[in-house]
Amino acid sequence: MTLNTQPTPFDTNPKPGFIERQLISAKFTLKNSFLRRGLLSIRHRGLRDEDVFLASYPKSGNTWLRHLLTGVIRGVPTPWRGGIDTVSHLTGRHHSLPAIASGGGRLIKTHEPYRSEYKRAVLLVRDGRDVAVSEYFYQQAYSRHSFLYQNSFDIFLDRFLDGHVNSYGAWHSHVDSWLDSHRLDNFLVVRFDELKNSTFGTLRAIVDFIGVEASDEILRGAIDDCSVDSMKNKERLYWESRGQSNRGFVRAAKSGGWRQHFSLEQEEKFWSVAGNAIERLGLDRDRGFQTSSSGNGRDEKTTSAKGATCH
Repeated sequence: MTLNTQPTPFDTNPKPGFIERQLISAKFTLKNSFLRRGLLSIRHRGLRDEDVFLASYPKSGNTWLRHLLTGVIRGVPTPWRGGIDTVSHLTGRHHSLPAIASGGGRLIKTHEPYRSEYKRAVLLVRDGRDVAVSEYFYQQAYSRHSFLYQNSFDIFLDRFLDGHVNSYGAWHSHVDSWLDSHRLDNFLVVRFDELKNSTFGTLRAIVDFIGVEASDEILRGAIDDCSVDSMKNKERLYWESRGQSNRGFVRAAKSGGWRQHFSLEQEEKFWSVAGNAIERLGLDRDRGFQTSSSGNGRDEKTTSAKGATCH
């Protein structure tokens, strides 16, 4: 079973015309040019050594983690939009955030590769094959430059491995930049599958690392508030109130769900480029499918983790 490349029900972006496609391509190139480095320097002004960064490559579970932490810190259910930004926000929008972490640090979200300004961090990592599938569906639904992939996951995967699908470079280079940093003693590395399979214990470790005091009851309440059903319901109500009921961000994220979408050739291509980064995260190749005697079948083994599934 290869990836379904037909437009999804959430693919609400009209396809741009020729001139607009040229402008979007130019804008995408500019976003990934040397000019962006200057903008990043501006966005990273005013940071403190005590700040804790919630770091990840896109589509690795950062939004879900921010919802969980907001529920822990505020102690009340968190709305789909607006609530999490009062507790944590992107670099460049961090100046007015409250002091939450030990020592008066703030919680700041980042998708950037490692930078020397990042002194303390919770690094959330996910199998890059799952990231690729999630990013593909997300861009099909929301991105104005998804036409660059010609509705083909194979083309998208090549660009993903080359670091040309967003502004953050290749997934494996991003992972290596963080793991190669000399500050690992001040980082808490959390795997997405650990957060899904052992949500309470992993969230407790994150909260303790940040330096937030919270009872077990508070943690369990936050976890319940961010279950898959709760998150989807929050999002549904949010978009329905704005007359856009066909939009959606929360998917049924699976640890190992990539096995339902990758072909054997695509997995081999991915592993040849990024397999070392997967192994550095303590993950096995464990492809979970094998070529059948007919040459085009596979074992439909899929690991579906329980728990909240907000990305």
